[in-house]
Amino acid sequence: MNRIATVVAGLSLAFFGTSTSFAATYTVCDSGCDFTSIQDAINYADDGDTISLHPIRYYESNLSTGGKAITIQGTSGPDGTGVTTIDAQQTGGVFVFGSGEGHMTVIKDMVITGGLSVWGGGVYCVSSSPTIVGCTITGNSSSNNGGGIHCNTSSISIIDCSITNNTSGAGGGISCGNSTTPSIIGCTISGNLSTWGFGGGIRCAGSSPTITACVISNNSTLYDPSWNGGFGGGIYLKDCGPSLVTACTITGNHAATTGGGICSLGSSNPTIVASSVCGNSPDQITTAEWGGSGIGSWTDGGGNEISPLPCGGPGDVDGDGDVDLADLVAMRALLGICKSDVDSDYDTDVMDLLGVIDGWGGVCP
Repeated sequence: MNRIATVVAGLSLAFFGTSTSFAATYTVCDSGCDFTSIQDAINYADDGDTISLHPIRYYESNLSTGGKAITIQGTSGPDGTGVTTIDAQQTGGVFVFGSGEGHMTVIKDMVITGGLSVWGGGVYCVSSSPTIVGCTITGNSSSNNGGGIHCNTSSISIIDCSITNNTSGAGGGISCGNSTTPSIIGCTISGNLSTWGFGGGIRCAGSSPTITACVISNNSTLYDPSWNGGFGGGIYLKDCGPSLVTACTITGNHAATTGGGICSLGSSNPTIVASSVCGNSPDQITTAEWGGSGIGSWTDGGGNEISPLPCGGPGDVDGDGDVDLADLVAMRALLGICKSDVDSDYDTDVMDLLGVIDGWGGVCP
């Protein structure tokens, strides 16, 4: 019996002694689930586990995965409406990664909102590199950097996310610093604001971002005289290492000073490839100096559309999808031509009226 018991014990150890390697899924909801708190589920989970969230609104803040390689998975309702939403209600940031998380720590398919913190209102990463997939990060703010996301010393992956309507001092949508190498792929970054004036959509300093197939639109920087900023409505790069912008559309962004689309400062020299940088104000791609950093540069990798006109087909000046009289009016406005200045002498007087009368009934060539 002792020998049999020993064999059984050995087999049990062989098959079940490493039971933590079998991934488990834990559910979180108000009632009838494994847990009622996301943080409690995280604390219980092991590497490889999945935490499945219902398509409801959760009110939690400063969620920390504690270095675990787990997936936190949101869902939508059966009819496609309703989505998992984590709302911090301005009681702190939403997610905080600071325990060495790697790419196997995944946040997926949820809305991240209501975050308020000093750094990274929606997501804050330091010495951690999680993967954020299919998330909407909106309505967050930080007093310093990264209204939506802020990362230091990180190789974060941000994939197929919508990062909208976030606000911070610098990097309204995303902020990266201190040797961060973010991969930002297939994202929409829109409607974010930098109040200090450094990167309405994306701000990177001392980092090496790779930005691919993203739409970066309608982001803004203000001018704060205490910071003397106003740079990079879409993207702001200062003293960055190798940086690559590929197949992106950067349009409708505004900088209070310069670099409506992209502003490169200091040692930054981003390579821009197959991208449309158009319709930004007051300009498209500029190099500038701030705080003694030196003037940046940029490399045209080819296949780019760079224009003060809105992105779109030829002749679609106002970007409304068709070519008509409104485009002619918009073109005149862009060129600074007064509608009533028929003879183009920069004033409207009797000569313009006589020009109209003289040509009345004729056929224009």
